[in-house]
Amino acid sequence: MDRVPLRPYLEFPLVNPKNPIREADQNDQLTHWYPRILAIGILLLEIGRAESFPSIKRPNDIFQVNGDLTLAKGQLRLFKKEKWDGFGKKTHFDDARRQNFYKHVVKPLGWLAKRGFESKDGDVAYIQRKSMAEPALDAAGTRVALLRRASKRAGKTLKPIRVAILDTGFTLLEEYEDGTRKSPIVMTRDFVQGSRANSYDAFGHGTFMANLVIRSAPTAEIIVVRVAEDTKNLGGSQDNIKDAILWAAGDECRADLISMSFGFSKEYKGITEVITTVNSTRENAIIFLAAAGNSPSEPEGFPARHPSVISIYAANPYGVFEQTNPRARSDGGAVLGTYGSGLPNDLFDMINLRFPNICQPGSSVATAVAAGIAATMLAYVDILPHLVAESSERTLKLSRETRGIEAMFRGMARRTLGNSSQWFIDPISFWRDTADQHAERTGGHFSRYCAIHDCLNRLL
Repeated sequence: MDRVPLRPYLEFPLVNPKNPIREADQNDQLTHWYPRILAIGILLLEIGRAESFPSIKRPNDIFQVNGDLTLAKGQLRLFKKEKWDGFGKKTHFDDARRQNFYKHVVKPLGWLAKRGFESKDGDVAYIQRKSMAEPALDAAGTRVALLRRASKRAGKTLKPIRVAILDTGFTLLEEYEDGTRKSPIVMTRDFVQGSRANSYDAFGHGTFMANLVIRSAPTAEIIVVRVAEDTKNLGGSQDNIKDAILWAAGDECRADLISMSFGFSKEYKGITEVITTVNSTRENAIIFLAAAGNSPSEPEGFPARHPSVISIYAANPYGVFEQTNPRARSDGGAVLGTYGSGLPNDLFDMINLRFPNICQPGSSVATAVAAGIAATMLAYVDILPHLVAESSERTLKLSRETRGIEAMFRGMARRTLGNSSQWFIDPISFWRDTADQHAERTGGHFSRYCAIHDCLNRLL
């Protein structure tokens, strides 16, 4: 079994299955509304006193529950008065045992019931062996990295995909500081302090977003652009964001993709004009992604609702959209979402050492993941002409545009059950379903090329 539902109660075969005990009975005549909990308490009393509970058969359920509770209270008083041979500190022992039981049993169970491993399917939370998001973050990126290295050895020159992350900066974590891994950060700029050589993140949000992109797009080059000190100051950082977009998209950086894990309730004219200018200058060969927002009482944020930006919503690893997403679009249009919760624990372990609880699940996380997925797909598209002789470079070139990546996202997405306007970007299904249909031709890459071509060709 890969997952087990988390429940705030225990299941015991306490009675005949033909006559089950109800979970709760809020009858004013009852002195205890939760008969299953009472049954567990009686079971523990029997264990503690090493004798059967002296229940008396009553004429109906109400009398039975009330009578059993009265008897149980009496049994508990007797249990507290019992002496243990050769041990005169029973009361102290009971207190210590109660504290240990709370610390090591009740408190962890409470954490599981309230938070668990942040794995939910609708209203039901689950314990699972491993994060279902992990293959989405790791498998495709690793595969594309191997293909690109093989292409390089074969003498084919491929430029790395460049992702610009506009956020609170970036701080090297231990794995980069100790030389375990080479940092993928190739350029930085701080529009808060005006530094071209440093974009130190004292807050942590930008560091987390960058690590999400790095994890899901290991071959990408990362451009870090600090536009705010922290998330609270983002509201006054629109001019920094405008300047950051111009710099990241300009000749100095030539970012292929700009990721913005933030949003505003109101449109900022300067940002709108810059996006239009950049699209014109780059002939639309640049991709913008932004977080949809994390307030169900508010509409989709800006710049996510800009027509040239892909708005990303948060979903759990089962494709269920989170309740924290903004309210539905007024035009009823379909929205895209991806992994905004249920991510692998190791992603949080390193960053929590320096920035505890810096980022909660939501569309900011989903946007960074989507940026990584997009970068990996762009890297794969660059390799396809070397893998599939029949490929159309004219069609594949459309993947460099926002509308092209959006079309590819929709091609690998599946509709959320019960809501035809919510589409969950599922790269696992894309790589699995296009795996070996044409294994005799180019190792299966022909099937993936066909799937990508179908998505992009509709834009011509």
